[in-house]
Amino acid sequence: MNYTHHFIENCWVLEPIVPAYYAYGLAWGLIVAVFTVGLFCMPASERFSLQKSLIILPSLKCAEVLLEGGFLQLCPWYSVTSNGIQYTQMARISVITITYTVILSFLYLLCKGWQTTVSSLTRQQATNLTMILGGVYLTYSAYFLSIDFKTIYLIMNFVMVAVYLGLGI
Repeated sequence: MNYTHHFIENCWVLEPIVPAYYAYGLAWGLIVAVFTVGLFCMPASERFSLQKSLIILPSLKCAEVLLEGGFLQLCPWYSVTSNGIQYTQMARISVITITYTVILSFLYLLCKGWQTTVSSLTRQQATNLTMILGGVYLTYSAYFLSIDFKTIYLIMNFVMVAVYLGLGI
């Protein structure tokens, strides 16, 4: 998501959006809580690694949505006396990057049959996963760092599309 703020009087536009982000964040948190309680109420012999691993996806999405709401609430996004906006922006970008890296890696593992038909990864699959993790993480990091540079930003958009197409094929 790319937000550009030019005039201080435009912050009123974001005011109705912020509670929606917090509501969605709470909904993701509720999903995590219900899934966790449901998972750990069943006997340990019936819990699988895949089920426990699924908790991380809504947890990361909850953190992402709550940070996005907090960032929007800090409008206007420039301050002379406080670094809170910069720290929120760094946390938001880090969580988004980690979230999408984990989601794509998790989907890659599921496509390879991890914890459904195969209980462990071969050395080659682990190497591929590491390369995908690193590539997606670096691509998202470069994407967020290039927002202020139009040409690089456009190139990174095409790279992101190529990454998604490459993972989809």
